[in-house]
Parts: sequence; C-alpha cells; structure tokens
Amino acid sequence: MKMNGVLPLQFALLLVIQIFIAFPKSAHTQLRNADSTIFYLNPKWSPDGKRLAFASDFEGKLSVYTINSTGTGTRRITDGISESGLPNWSPDGRSLVYQKTVEGDLLKLFIYSFNSRKEIQVTQSVTIDYGASWSSANRLCFNSRKDKNAFNHDICFLDIASRNLNKITNSQFDYSGPCWSPDGKNLVCIKSILMNKSFAESTREEINETRNSSEIVLLKGDGFNISKLTNDSFPNRCPSFSKSGQFIYYISQEYSISKIIQYNLKTGNKQTLFTTPEMLTNFSVSPDEKYIAYSIKRGGMYGIFIWDMVGRKERLLIGK
Repeated sequence: MKMNGVLPLQFALLLVIQIFIAFPKSAHTQLRNADSTIFYLNPKWSPDGKRLAFASDFEGKLSVYTINSTGTGTRRITDGISESGLPNWSPDGRSLVYQKTVEGDLLKLFIYSFNSRKEIQVTQSVTIDYGASWSSANRLCFNSRKDKNAFNHDICFLDIASRNLNKITNSQFDYSGPCWSPDGKNLVCIKSILMNKSFAESTREEINETRNSSEIVLLKGDGFNISKLTNDSFPNRCPSFSKSGQFIYYISQEYSISKIIQYNLKTGNKQTLFTTPEMLTNFSVSPDEKYIAYSIKRGGMYGIFIWDMVGRKERLLIGK
C-alpha cells in the first residue's frame, strides 16, 4: 500500500481500539483505492433484536446501513456524500446516532429519526466526537478529542434535549469506548495510560505499551467512582452491557487470538463466549443474549457474521 508516513501504523492502532474511521477520511480513501477492499463494520443489534445497524463502503463512501437479522432488507441511512460510521440505537429503536465527517476531516455526532427520515447534527464544538452510546435517560456518552492526530481521548456527556455538554474524565488517563448500562446510571469503558504525543511522534514501543495497558473499567454515577474489571497484560476493547445489566461483554486480544468475554458483575466470573484466530474489529450481543454479530476479515475480505451461541453455528449476514 502506498500511504504517507504514519497512516499504516495509525490505521492498525485505531482498528484495535475500536475507532476505525476516527482518522482523516483520506486514510480510508487511500486504503480503499490501494486494494479495493470493501469494509463491513460496527454491527449493532436493535433493541428488539430484529435488525442491525452497521457501516460499509460497498456503495462508495463509508455509510450507515440497517439490515434485518435474516440478512434481507438492507437500507442506507446516511446520504453517502460524507463518510459516516459507528452507529448505535436509541433505547426505543426509533433513532440512530452515528459519527459523520464535516468540514473536511472533523467528526461530529448526528441523530437520524426513522419517523421523520431526517438527521440532525447534535455536537457542534471544534473537538472530534464519535463512538456514541444512548442512555435510557436520553443522554449520549461519547469519545472526544481535540486533535485528529492525537492519541488521547476524553468521555463526554450530552443531554439530547437541552444540548448541555459535560466532560466527565480527567487528563490523567486515556478513556475511550464508553457504553451506558441499561438503567442509564453507569458506564463501562476502556482506560489506558496517557501518552501526550501524536501518532506521528510515537514510537512502536510507546504505542504497544499504551495498547497493552488498556483495561475495562466501570464508571459509576458521573464518572467519579471507577472500578477496574480487568487486570491483565492483554489489550481489551469494545465493552458493552447485556440487556439485563448483569453482564459486560468485551474483546480480549490474547496475542493472535481474539476472544469475546462475558464478565459477571455480580460474581466477577469470566466466561469465553467466542474464540477466533482472526482479528475481530467489533461485535454486538443480541438483546436475548443468544447471538453475537461481529465484523471480521476473512480471506482478504470483510464481512459481518452471526454466531449462534446455542446451536454453535456461524452464518454470514452480509459481505463476502
């Protein structure tokens, strides 16, 4: 691939920490032009378990789509003019929140209503905002950073009705990948050591140290009470709650093996639900906790697959 200086390294890192398109859109364009790879990413189950939202560039620009859980009824949600991705559902399933490029390479959060079939921009600041989760209290939590080339993130709250915005994390650590609990009172996210450098200034050793320090933590209330849920040398990412709130799911990257782990908040016990030698970019567990949707690159091509945890079978949802 013919790409300038830091992009290959930046791409690999961002893939690992679940912010695939949180880099300049030119990076994605160069990757696509280099080998014509078509991406299928970020599957998210709807609250009723009947549909999934995902991001793909199979029609050109990286865009947000929905698809029935049977693999039928693919529908593009975003306009295909600006790149968009990392979709997530509102608790009632009537809207989607996602990130979209504006003013060149800035990322902002947008909400799409299935009732009105219109989208609105909900973050307006000069920061780069992405990776939102929508609470039952009608608040968004999301990643935010000031510099597109920076390494560090904060987590912000946005009240959708009032548009009041608050940063809940400090600058002592890097926080990313937030997800609300079903009752909207707690967050789970990734916490890692802080590195006050850009990607271009960072060595491979420094990047690996930061990646390997990533642990899953629980933020109670407004983020002031933090409990560490994992404590190992493996990179952990993509945390989310079960619908019941009893479990937290996440990916543990144990060398070349990707594992989806279920963590029991009551007992502290861990269970491996899925294991693959291929790199999992992201995943989502169905509301009934019977199926896992995940994005994976297989045979040089990306696809979204469904794993039946009861029948222990895999099927392709979309992709190749």
